[in-house]
Amino acid sequence: MTSTRASSAAFAAAFFFLPLSKPATFAALGVAVLLLVLGRSRERGARERRLPPWAGAIAVLAALPVASIAIHPDGAANLRYLSLGYLWLLPFAVFAGARRADVASWLAAFLGGTALAWIHLRLETIGVTLLPARPAALGNSILTSQFLALGLVAAAMLYRHDPRPLARAAYAVIAAAMALGIASGEGRTGAVVAIALMPMVAAALLPRRGLAIVAVGCAVGTAALLASPTVQTRIGQAARDVVHWRTADDRALTQLPEGRQNSIGLRLEMWRTAGRVFAEHPIAGSGPQAFQRAWWERFPEPGARFAEPHSAYLFYAAAYGLPGVLALLAFVVALLRTGWRHRARLAGGVTLGFGLMVAIAGLTNTLILGTTSTQMLMLFAGLAGALWRIDPPGAPR
Repeated sequence: MTSTRASSAAFAAAFFFLPLSKPATFAALGVAVLLLVLGRSRERGARERRLPPWAGAIAVLAALPVASIAIHPDGAANLRYLSLGYLWLLPFAVFAGARRADVASWLAAFLGGTALAWIHLRLETIGVTLLPARPAALGNSILTSQFLALGLVAAAMLYRHDPRPLARAAYAVIAAAMALGIASGEGRTGAVVAIALMPMVAAALLPRRGLAIVAVGCAVGTAALLASPTVQTRIGQAARDVVHWRTADDRALTQLPEGRQNSIGLRLEMWRTAGRVFAEHPIAGSGPQAFQRAWWERFPEPGARFAEPHSAYLFYAAAYGLPGVLALLAFVVALLRTGWRHRARLAGGVTLGFGLMVAIAGLTNTLILGTTSTQMLMLFAGLAGALWRIDPPGAPR
């Protein structure tokens, strides 16, 4: 096995472990990068060099936490946020690896790991555990729903592009399982993302992809999702949360009469607080800990001590000002633009679906502060490298 093939296998392992284990994902990524560097050092002849479409945006996102140490009042206390910088460099390695690999195997590996996490979740309901440790994708209901939504897109795209009947049947089954998980899960984010992705999924799974057929598929899929008792319950809870938030004041903004936290109210107040922090210092931001200080001043109770505003856009706006939020928006736009231009290809379709997920999930979740969600960002952002494939040494051109 050549170092290039070994590197591709290690990247596939990282995608497989992504829903299962944070340490194993980092370990596989480390091996993949080392093998990639070794393989590139042995390449002969001129190779086409290409910057990723999101290179400029990520360069800014990587630099901001470093600059924050010097310009924000917390100083050295911001050192613990340096990971927000160097982790943004990982997509460059994944992008380089994807240019030299068949990413279909990476996506199939991701589906395998996600399917194992899904089975583990199903078995938990009857008191049985499949894996020795709880999968990383099951860290919370929001994260689980994001994995299921991304798994749905990956399964649909692989179904569309794989010519093997047995493989297509397996991908169809996995897509159905992911949809069932979204419909029966507690995470609202996955349901919203699934509805937004419904046209892509329907166009990929339906045998005839005319506009009318896709529209009917979208309508049926959306209706089935919204008819789920769990989704209906979550919609009802959200409506009650909003009504209570609008009529409450002071601490009752985030607390329901029965003692349960007001999920929607909490987010709305977090966003209001983050907006005020951003308004105070819109150019350079107030530092990554500024929101936490402002929030704890308003809600000092231990049960409400959140460190981030549950919105990636507002976190970067409050922490790093206009450069932060504009760079994040540029990253999302680059994903969407690249995916849309190459939507007929496997890597392009998945990039488009991933970009939509990030755009939507970033509204209500910070994404970059969670290890598993950060790993997801870094791995799937780099998949676009497959759109500018480099043939292995010696291959005919």
